[in-house]
This record gives sequence, structure tokens and C-alpha cells, in this order.
Amino acid sequence: MISNVSDEPTNPEWPENVFIFDESMSAEEIKEKILPTEDARISYEKVTDGTSETSETYTSKNHFHTRHYALLFKPGTYENCKFEIGYYVQMAGLGKSPTEVKFTGGQSGPFVEALNKDMPVVTGGSISYPGSGLNLDTFWRSVENFSAEECQWAVSQAAPLRNAHIEKDLICGDGGAYSSGGFCSNLKVGGVMDFTSNQQWFTRNAEFGTGTENGAWNTTFSGCTGNVPTPGLVEDGDHVITVEDVPELRVEKPFITVRTENGEDFYELVVPSPANTAEDLVGPKIDGKFNDIRSFSHVKVCKPFLPTSDTPPPEWDTFNDPLKTEEIRKVLYLTEENLAKIGEEYYVDHDDGTYNGLESRDDDLTKDLQKALDEKKDLVLCPGLFFLTKPLIVSHPNQVILGLGLATLIAPQDGSPCIRVEPNVPGVRIAGVTLEGSLQKPPNETEYNEGPKNEDGERSLIDVGKPGVEDAGDKTNPVVLSDLFTRVGGSNCERKGVETDVMVRVHSGNVKGDNLWLWRADHVRLRPAGYGDNESKEEANDKILPYYYQVGIGECDVKNAIKVNGNDVKMY
Repeated sequence: MISNVSDEPTNPEWPENVFIFDESMSAEEIKEKILPTEDARISYEKVTDGTSETSETYTSKNHFHTRHYALLFKPGTYENCKFEIGYYVQMAGLGKSPTEVKFTGGQSGPFVEALNKDMPVVTGGSISYPGSGLNLDTFWRSVENFSAEECQWAVSQAAPLRNAHIEKDLICGDGGAYSSGGFCSNLKVGGVMDFTSNQQWFTRNAEFGTGTENGAWNTTFSGCTGNVPTPGLVEDGDHVITVEDVPELRVEKPFITVRTENGEDFYELVVPSPANTAEDLVGPKIDGKFNDIRSFSHVKVCKPFLPTSDTPPPEWDTFNDPLKTEEIRKVLYLTEENLAKIGEEYYVDHDDGTYNGLESRDDDLTKDLQKALDEKKDLVLCPGLFFLTKPLIVSHPNQVILGLGLATLIAPQDGSPCIRVEPNVPGVRIAGVTLEGSLQKPPNETEYNEGPKNEDGERSLIDVGKPGVEDAGDKTNPVVLSDLFTRVGGSNCERKGVETDVMVRVHSGNVKGDNLWLWRADHVRLRPAGYGDNESKEEANDKILPYYYQVGIGECDVKNAIKVNGNDVKMY
């Protein structure tokens, strides 16, 4: 038993990549602050019916960078404040209800449109027509807890939209740009929810005013109300609609809020209780009424190490288009003055040469996180990368690990998981966290090889329960995994040896998953000049996928995405 547990600050000192906004700030001031977090914009010549004009497009240039951000809006009204949500960026309102953070005006609030509209149509490629762009790899971003008049959210996987009130239309795509599907939950849409050309989409606990439109292959609805579409095969196409009228259980994702008293801010962690009555299982719950609101005095705000440099990121002023190898394009609007800074230095990517080298500070941070868990505290992981040397062991009921800004835990290099929830520990919530497979090293190559590894020798990224240990779970208070994303491969310049056996292992019963994306990389970051045997400015690639390296056999290996041994387990 740990004694002399000290309280945490209720108004924590957030790291520099967590931006706090309030309604006293002008829209221009807010957008200027957010600008470095958006996807890189470039100019290109758009040809329509033989006529050429200069246009702009967001790009997937930041697909595998390592700079993460959280954009947190205090309760208030924000007029004509429109901003794009880039890779590894989370926007969240800090009210208890979506209506407490209100974006007004037709051009206001977060959005994502198709990327790479400059890319040409190539045989075998993924551009459907000139200027369409694509949403196929618009991953790793999120928005939640806000209201807006309208919203465009043209994304694919690992890009959830939660807890929102959209007064008019919600457009989940961008014309005919190819999209591979997404997830949204707990929202009210007054107009049309348009799935455009998405291959698939999952919508949970939404209320539709006018109804829904489009979608390519399958759209699935659970616990939705209003003008829910009729299930079945849509005429004149391959589109199948699936409807679950009433889910057996509903548990919303935890989130943070702030209340201000006498000019002082007090942050709180809201942990929505499981709903299992007929009335609570359907439709959105956006009234702001909750019975489990936890003071930050018992919440550990965990800060990763953020790399900095006294010079701007090398790509801040130029963008090499791999389709036109000799053309250098200036990234629009970003200047040296408005790039994100930490103190007097610039926030930059993690160094490729040390990405796989654990340091004593990584071990100290891992121990600090575990100490807070042992003290029965909840964890809020700030945006960035946490290089773990041991698994985080969750052994107390109802504990929460909540990530902000797509916080990423990189697995220990000895095959042990990022997180292990002990058996017979109900009510644990793991939410908003990305788990990344690491470069595996033999014991003689790393001093951080003490585990504890999984007892059956199988490597994983997260374990709920233990193999061979009986745990039926708690039907009324389940372990819940919300917005849990795993990946093996991505930002790591190594490919061979970046691996695991199973991403997610569920041994306990009554575990619920609410939006999981378990990704073995089919494409990863291009190696820069000078990395390993790569002497050229970037690796050669083909024109079908010019921005990334396409993963081959024996690289980024995973045997299984998920193994479920427990009973009464349900994953959305």
C-alpha cells in the first residue's frame, strides 16, 4: 500500500503543444495559433474543361510526422472561426455538453476536406478524377464535444467524431474522393448526414433530422433515432445498410472539462456511466448530466518529452513534390514566425537516429506513470510519444487512462505490452490512446528487458486480463476500450524487426470496444537522406503511392490483430 499520496494540481500546467482557447480571443488569433497544426497546404494548377487556374490543396505530407497537438476550447461562442484538423491533432470542447462550445456562422468550426487534390489520375492509383484528391489515408485525428451550424469531416479510420450537435448538414466526405470509412457517435444532426463515397461507416447513438444519404458499400447504425435509413440492400448498387435498433450496452468515452470560479480554472475528468436501460441505450446523450465527475486532484497529467531545435523544422518553407522531382513548392502561409514553439525553440519531429534508442529518461517517465497508477490515480496522457520501458499495469477498479492529441505509447522493446489490465479489475477505461509496436531487441542489446512479459510468451500491445486466469468481468461495469488505435509500422524508419505477435488480447469477459482500428502498416514513412544505406534525398517509390514506402514481406510483421478468449466481449 502506498502512503502519503499527494494531490495533483486542479489547474495543471499544460505542455506547449496543448492549446487552450477562450471566447475572448478573436477568430484570427485562434486560427493563427492553430495554423502550424493543420495539414500542409500547397498551390497547384487545377485544370477544369481545359482551363487552368491556380488552386490550393491540403496534403498528406504530415502523415508520419511525430508532432502531436490538442486544441481545447473553453465554454463559449466562437464566431466565423474555421480551421482544419491535421494529422495527430485533437480538437475538444471543455464543456459538459456539446452546446457549451458553440461555433457560429456558416464557415465556423473544425473541418477536414480531401487531401492531395494536386495528384493526377494514374492507372491503378487512387485518384478518382482530376482534382478529386482522396481521403483514403486521412487517419489519426479527432474532434469532440462541440456544436456547429454545419461540418465537413472527410476522413477514414482512426478519426472519430464524438459528442457533437450539428445544426444543419454533416458531410462525411468530399465529392467523389475515395474514402475507406469512419466512425462517429453520440451526435445530433439537424439536416442530412451524407456519407458521400465512403466504403463503409459506423454511426452510433445519433439522431438524424432530415436523414442520411449515399455511401458505397456498407453503412451501419446502432442505437440511432430520427430518420434512420431502412436496413437492407440499396437498389442499383452494392450498398448494404445494417441497423441495430437497441444495443445491449452503451458506454461513452471519458473526456475532460473545465469550470471557472472567481477567475480560477478547475479541470475535471468526466467518466460517463454505463447505460443499460431502454431509454438510455438509444439516441444521443448531450445534456451534460453525469454522475461521475472527478477532480483533477486525483488525475495525473502526464507529459512526454517534446523534441525541440533552435532552427525551424527542415520542411517549413519548402515541399518537395515526389511526382515532380525537380519542383519545389512553398508551403502556403507558414512562416518562421508562426511555427509552433516550445519556449524559444521550435517543436520538431523526433530524431530518426535515436527513435529506437531508449534512454534513462524514458525509464524514469515509465516509472512515474506506473507510480500514479499504483496510487489509484487516473492518467491523462498529453499529446506526443511515450517510449515505454515496461508495461503500464492497471490494477485498480474504475481507473482511466485517457489520451489527448492521439497520445502514443510505444511498446517496450522486449515484447511486453504497452498496457496490461489485471484480471478481475472492472470498470477500467482506456481511451484516446494509440499503441505502436517497437523495434524488438534481444536482451543483450537493451538494458530495458525486464518486462513483465506476457506469461505465455506471446508478444502484444495491450492485454486485458491474463491467459489462464478466470475473469468473467462485470456486465454492469465492463472494461471499455474507446478510440483505441494500434499500429505496427508508421513513423519508425525501421521496418524489419518492428513487430509484435498480437495487437490486442482480451482474456477477461464483458469487455467492450468502442471504435478500434488495428493497423498493420501497408505503407510507412520514407527514409530521409543519410538514413542507413539511403544516400539519395528520399527513397525511390512508384507513382501509385508517391508519398510513402510500400511495406513488403518480412516488414512490420503481425500475426493477429486481435485475439478474444473472454466471454461476452463486444467490439464496434
